[in-house]
Amino acid sequence: MSAQATIYRGRTFLACEEDILRPQMTAMASYTKHILETAPSIEEKKSIFAGILQGSGRSQTCMVSYVGRWKYSEIGDCIEEFWIHAPEANDFFAGVTAVNGHIGLSILQKFADERILGALFEQLDEHGISYELKRKMPLDVAYFPEPE
Repeated sequence: MSAQATIYRGRTFLACEEDILRPQMTAMASYTKHILETAPSIEEKKSIFAGILQGSGRSQTCMVSYVGRWKYSEIGDCIEEFWIHAPEANDFFAGVTAVNGHIGLSILQKFADERILGALFEQLDEHGISYELKRKMPLDVAYFPEPE
């Protein structure tokens, strides 16, 4: 487990390097723009993006998403919680955030069984790691009307 954690930390560190991050973000933005401009209907766009999400879900073990620095740094001192809302297409998603000295973990799942969450809490308790469960809530991914 220690070696696995070290590898993950190394991958996270490397994935955050600007020389690696910038071309990946540029490529993804170009790819997304191409799909949006060339797929003729909203149904086809949705189908393409659903295929991308479904395909990456089988092989993706970790992903680093960089949102950048706060435009107004003084706001950071006021943040106590930072929630991640993943697309409803993900069957299971765990997102780790670090904001204003607080580490957060958002877990989203599309199934009712809570064994994964229970196992996480057991491991935290077993290793003497304190935590606070802020809330449980249903998926509340924002709905935006589709263009005609």
